[in-house]
Amino acid sequence: MKPTNFVWLTAKTLITYWLWAIIIPPTIFCMLLIALLPAHKRYKNKLFFALSSLICRILTKTLFIPMKISGTMPDTKKEQFVIVMNHSSNLDAFFIDGLMHKTPRLWMAKDFVAHIPIVGFIFKRMHILVNRDRGSGAARALIRAIKLAKKFSSNLMLFPEGTRSYEEKLLEFNHGFVRAARTLGRKILPIAIKGANKIFVKDSLLINSNACKIELVIGNPMTSHFYESEGDFALRIKNWFASPDI
Repeated sequence: MKPTNFVWLTAKTLITYWLWAIIIPPTIFCMLLIALLPAHKRYKNKLFFALSSLICRILTKTLFIPMKISGTMPDTKKEQFVIVMNHSSNLDAFFIDGLMHKTPRLWMAKDFVAHIPIVGFIFKRMHILVNRDRGSGAARALIRAIKLAKKFSSNLMLFPEGTRSYEEKLLEFNHGFVRAARTLGRKILPIAIKGANKIFVKDSLLINSNACKIELVIGNPMTSHFYESEGDFALRIKNWFASPDI
């Protein structure tokens, strides 16, 4: 990278972090108050999810990176889905949550989020944390996610790879999302995230806004066939993400 480009990207990154420092605290405070409510009031709270989606859209706008959305987002208020995405950047959840607006949703994420002050508490109250270091931790988290998604008619949001991939190649897809979709009787909505891995690279705080643009590709909802095993359906979903047409 040329020195002039590095200086310019560093300046833009500092501006982005400064804007985040201004925007995030008051929004987090409002979300914290809602997260303190009883379960029957917080899991379907439209204000909470509207704030979450709004702050995600603002934060991604302040990256100064063009973003293209291909495909049509279905009405996730009238019909709930198990929504799955590829995972190549710490920004992925922000891009997707920005699409969801006021729709109630449950994110599944690794439990390291719990160690982030205030944000970790809010996430534990509003979403599902997965302890993948314990043998049964993921299974228990999935059972709880299915139970809450059914009870509160929430969309279930997760990354089938289970962790972030730092390369273009997809990791193996865990089958839990297929089990959740079948148990809930829902379709799977795939959304591909392209370009994010080049903007926020591993072990770097620099936001490379010149690397490329972000593209979100919203697929058609997919239903498993009666003759498909969990593994076969998971592979069909993975092949959609790996398709050169995406």
